[in-house]
Amino acid sequence: MSKNESSSKSKTAIWIAVVTGVFTLFGTIITVIVGPIIQQRLTTPTPPTPTQAVVTVTPDTPTATLIPPTNTPTLTPTPTTPPPAPALPPTPTATPTGTPTIACSFNPSGTFYRVWQAERSRLGCARNEVKVFTAEQHFENGFMFWRKDRDPFIYVLYNKGTWQSCEGTFKEGDPETGGYSPPPGLQEPRRGFGQVWRDELGGPYSEIGWATSHEQGFSDDRWVDCEQGMMLWSEQWGIFVFYGDGTWQLRK
Repeated sequence: MSKNESSSKSKTAIWIAVVTGVFTLFGTIITVIVGPIIQQRLTTPTPPTPTQAVVTVTPDTPTATLIPPTNTPTLTPTPTTPPPAPALPPTPTATPTGTPTIACSFNPSGTFYRVWQAERSRLGCARNEVKVFTAEQHFENGFMFWRKDRDPFIYVLYNKGTWQSCEGTFKEGDPETGGYSPPPGLQEPRRGFGQVWRDELGGPYSEIGWATSHEQGFSDDRWVDCEQGMMLWSEQWGIFVFYGDGTWQLRK
């Protein structure tokens, strides 16, 4: 081996020894200095991470407070007088040209016509005018009439202003009276009038009372039949108006 080669190997060995020593020293320093620090770090407990407290604020629910009602005085409005309305010109009034009437196909004659015109609103139109045999009798409190063309009906009129129609049942051969004894000056009605008086009206206790005269027959008495009643012209008394509502009156 040459001298140069031997010198070079010596230098290399020296450098290897130096580097090894440096590393060894450096390891020793790290072990002595850094080791305890690491050991302390490993043995020292880690303090707990502080937890932030979360506070939940719940708003108070408002509680309704009941306030008792107070009596509020009611104001009564004071009536005020409205201003007077302006005067308006008078409305022209139409001059009536007469009350319209329904034309009737038949008009009664003479005195009948005058009475019928006055009572037309209650009697309606006249239908006919007939002359027929009529029996009449006056009582204490009214009249009885019989017209031949309406047999067997008998019309009973009371002085209080009402009338009724009764159907007679008298036949020839029946008893003409009931055998009653009338007070002085009065009479018991006979035949057809007597039968109605006894059987329909109550006889001596009837509202119409006793007859004050004999039954009389007239061949020239006249009747007018109307829509709502009838009229009788009596030679002895005048015109009897029979209304359809059951009332009557005597017209002269």
